[in-house]
Amino acid sequence: AVNSPEDRTRWEARGTAAARMRRLMREDLGVGPLAERHSPLIDE
Repeated sequence: AVNSPEDRTRWEARGTAAARMRRLMREDLGVGPLAERHSPLIDE
């Protein structure tokens, strides 16, 4: 079930990792919200 604590932890960890990766990419490339809006990592 999606509501299980294990799944919730997995989704939160995945979201945190994706957010961290987007932040790193943004810093490395010096780009703003445009890259975040079109990022393939956002697939919710």
